[in-house]
Amino acid sequence: MQAEECSHGGLRCNYLCRTCKAGGTKEYKETNGGYESIFKVTFFSLRWTERILIRYQSAELRTPDDTQATICEQLRLAILPGGTEKVKSATASTGIRDSTTASIINYLLELGKSLRKRETGKQAISEEEIQARLTQEMEDQLRSCSINPLIGMPGTFQSAH
Repeated sequence: MQAEECSHGGLRCNYLCRTCKAGGTKEYKETNGGYESIFKVTFFSLRWTERILIRYQSAELRTPDDTQATICEQLRLAILPGGTEKVKSATASTGIRDSTTASIINYLLELGKSLRKRETGKQAISEEEIQARLTQEMEDQLRSCSINPLIGMPGTFQSAH
C-alpha cells in the first residue's frame, strides 16, 4: 500500500525502492558493481560460525517534484503514437507508476488507438488532429482528477529504509 501511495511501480521495475533511486537495468544489477550499489555485504564471524549479513543500501532519495515530473511525462507519452510501450518503458525505467493517473493514462492510450485505427470507407484523421484531441481529453480528465494528492505531503513520501 505504501508503494502505491508513493506512486511506485512495484518490485518488477528496474528501480525497486519506493523511497530512493536504488536499482538499474537487469544487466547492471547482475554485475558485481550493480549488486554492491544496492546491497552491502558484510562478513562477520561468531565463535563457531561465519555469517554473511546483507543489507540494503539507500541511494539518492526520490523527491516529490521528480515524481510529479515523471508522472506528467508519462501522461505526455500516453498521447503519442506507440504510447503503450513508451509508458510501460518509462514505468519500468523509473520505478514510478501513479495509481491515481493510471486510469487517465489507460483511457488516453485506448482513445489514441481508436483514433489512429484505419477503417475502410472512413477518412483518416491527421496526427495533428489526434494529438489535439488527446491533449484536450487529457486536460479535461486532469481537471476532474488530479495527480496523486499525497505527493509532497509530509511523512507520506519519504521514510527510512
